[in-house]
Amino acid sequence: SYEDLKKSYAKFDNSSTNSIGGQKEGNGDNDGSNSKIILDALPSTYDFPALASSVEKIMADRGLRVTSITGTDDQLNQQGNVSSSEPKPVTIPFSFTVENANYSSVQQLVSALQLSIRPIVIDTLNLSGGNNKMTVTVTAHTYYQPSKNLNIIQKVVK
Repeated sequence: SYEDLKKSYAKFDNSSTNSIGGQKEGNGDNDGSNSKIILDALPSTYDFPALASSVEKIMADRGLRVTSITGTDDQLNQQGNVSSSEPKPVTIPFSFTVENANYSSVQQLVSALQLSIRPIVIDTLNLSGGNNKMTVTVTAHTYYQPSKNLNIIQKVVK
């Protein structure tokens, strides 16, 4: 059973194309081994500015013009939520608006959000305007998970 698990893990981690469509040996945003992607998927600290930067980069890479990224920077309330013996994912809601998009670029944006290393759940997607001058408003959420603390103690056994 151990050997089967070891082989399965090696197959999973050594795949040339990872689980989000990137290359194992590449240097792009979606590249890296499957084990690295899983470890990096949920940050262990609350960081709304980093989330906003990531979302903005996803859109900029697709030539989309972001007019706003909004959410609640809850840094002060989350400071005490840094580690736990049983950590649970914490939701981070946010929204953004893109202007002058076309239908194809909206499809690419949704696909890019789905393939992001960080899990992003689209709650609502509102399209308005014409075929080549759409305004897209997205309400979504993602997560962070406080680190797990291990209460390791040393004890003399007689």
